[in-house]
Amino acid sequence: MPIHRCATFLIPALDCPEEFRLIRAGLEPVPGVIEITPVYLQRSLKVTYDPGRVEAQRLARRLQEIGFAPQSVAESPTTDGQSPLSRNRAATVFDRRAQSTMVGALLLIVAVLWQLAQPGVLGPRILAVLSALIGGIPVLAAATRALRLRRIDMNMLMSLAAIGALLTAPRSGEWFEAPTAVCLFGVALWLERSAMDRARRAVESLLTLYPAVAHRRDADHQIHDVALDQIVTGDRILVLPGERFPTDGVVEQGESWVNSSAITGESTPFDASPRSTVRSGSLNGEGVLELRVTHPAAESTLANIARLIEQAQSRRSETERFVDRFARWYTPLVVALAIVIATLPWMADGLALTGLPDWNREAWNLEAASRGDWLHRGLVLLVIACPCALVLSTPLTIVCGLRQAARGGILVKGGASLEAAGKVTAIAFDKTGTLTQAQPCVVSTHPHPGVTVDSLLSVAASIESRSEHPIAQAIVQYARDAGIDLRAVTDSVVLRGSGVQGTIDGVVYRATHRTALEQWHGEGIAGRAREGTAIDAEPQGDTVVWIGSQSRILGAMVLSDAIRDDARNALDQLRRRGIQNLFMLTGDRMESAQRVAQQLGIVEFQAGLLPDQKLDAVVRLRDKFPLLAMVGDGVNDGPALAAARVGIALGAEASDTAMETADVVILAPQLSKLAQLIDLSRATRRLLWQNVFLALTIKAIVLGIAAVGHGTLWLAVAADVGASLLVIFNGMRILDSKVL
Repeated sequence: MPIHRCATFLIPALDCPEEFRLIRAGLEPVPGVIEITPVYLQRSLKVTYDPGRVEAQRLARRLQEIGFAPQSVAESPTTDGQSPLSRNRAATVFDRRAQSTMVGALLLIVAVLWQLAQPGVLGPRILAVLSALIGGIPVLAAATRALRLRRIDMNMLMSLAAIGALLTAPRSGEWFEAPTAVCLFGVALWLERSAMDRARRAVESLLTLYPAVAHRRDADHQIHDVALDQIVTGDRILVLPGERFPTDGVVEQGESWVNSSAITGESTPFDASPRSTVRSGSLNGEGVLELRVTHPAAESTLANIARLIEQAQSRRSETERFVDRFARWYTPLVVALAIVIATLPWMADGLALTGLPDWNREAWNLEAASRGDWLHRGLVLLVIACPCALVLSTPLTIVCGLRQAARGGILVKGGASLEAAGKVTAIAFDKTGTLTQAQPCVVSTHPHPGVTVDSLLSVAASIESRSEHPIAQAIVQYARDAGIDLRAVTDSVVLRGSGVQGTIDGVVYRATHRTALEQWHGEGIAGRAREGTAIDAEPQGDTVVWIGSQSRILGAMVLSDAIRDDARNALDQLRRRGIQNLFMLTGDRMESAQRVAQQLGIVEFQAGLLPDQKLDAVVRLRDKFPLLAMVGDGVNDGPALAAARVGIALGAEASDTAMETADVVILAPQLSKLAQLIDLSRATRRLLWQNVFLALTIKAIVLGIAAVGHGTLWLAVAADVGASLLVIFNGMRILDSKVL
């Protein structure tokens, strides 16, 4: 596979799809350009290209030629069109365009005050013209850029309207229309850039979670502060109290509490001890922890979050694609309508020359004296035709929705996935690690008559403490949670395939299964064990560990792959949101699957599925429920996640395959996040369509008023600016949403 390269250009003028359309029109014809991706939050452009046919400097020169000169260029090799995580900081919104708007606004204010103080003098008119010219310089420059690329954009529409207003001002006496239109247009663009900057700062706040340096323990056991890019897998680093973890790792020494709310959205800190996994960006509590690095900083959880948000901006939602298609024909159509209205008197002269008997000029009020009025109506239509509010609202709302999801520990890979999540009608779940905890857990204890629960746990946990087996660790953890002290054990032996054995106070004890118990004790004592212990039969799908000495049975403990604490409530939340079709697909045994399904109220499930069979099951469900989501965490779930309409990987411990394949990654292993994801998706979609409705409704009303001759540039500009501000701030309400 040929290795392409990716160049990242920092372009201060890149704010919204309007600019990107011009850039795409200018770059796509360049030989060797493979893919062009905008990153609005960083005002940067990523271009994947063939280095054998074009160089990055040639692309930079082309960008400068079309009026989008880049401030910086960064290159990196890539085989998949994706670039490394960019940390470019966008330029301030107070640029030359904002400065021109400010100077023009000041001149306009002086002109208006002068006109009020001395009506009829020439000075205010001169200042008004200067205001329009100074404030309109960047608008005219941008319009010229679009004209060279054979595109009609909002800058061209505003330029034509302002020039027309200045030309008709001597006849109409409306000297302040053109400068007011230009000024308000500049203010609207500045406010829009400020709103995008707020979203940008929200995303860039993720990068502030990185500490400045990492405390690495070298081979000579000395501690040195090093830059994060010098940390590699396997390094040992110290994290002091109150510091954030610079990368992902496993605790080797120390105990502390860790707050991971900034990463997973889980507000409750967890206790970290040896073997605990911690994530970059999490906050260390009161203890010193020594970590073994499992991922360098550039590949850590925090870096992946920022990278996914960046990449997601190029994956447009259905609403964004609709708005783009609509704007493609909307703007030329309205421009054509404005031209027709402005030239109606001249068209009427042409019709009169044809000698049509039914043509009535007076009925249409098309006398020669009204030609200026009709030209003014056309100018009003040009202003209101600007699709600014329409095209700006959707990407900003989507970006805010993606950031809000990330704030709650939910990574959504694009606007399409964010919108689709709220429309799912059915969800298929993997069992192990998704609905259950994927590790054995003690669910009940059954002491023999005359034996206390504490005595049973003390012996079982003590002899199991020397084993690394998950079942042994589950028993030890259960005893510790119950406050049981472990006893001294000697002659500890692992019985391969059957359990463990150890000596406590001179007595040999075993923790094993029933068959091994019968072989050790003989049928007599085994029978008495079954009769005296309050457990009638081996529970289906569960594991039973029997504990006894050579002469006595202490009892039994039942372990199971425990259902997640929030599983029942999470499924109930989904049902309350109208998602009644819940399925379970698992490769586990039928008995275990049936037990979990019964406890969670899942009616339809399939067990014993291999990865290809799970994929086939998802395909069949998708044929019946096109808007199907699949939730899983394992390598074997990868094909099924890819086949579903929305694939959701659960937990930061999910396999790399699941996380790469899924459309959504929920970092905290909490099924309750599914309902939050759906709520956020639906709230985002509501805001998107509210914005589309508001923008189109306002424009339709003003277009109607202008068409019948009652519109003014004041009204058109106020409507355009007002609609833009309305949809921008309405879309940003998602940042203050309480659904997460």
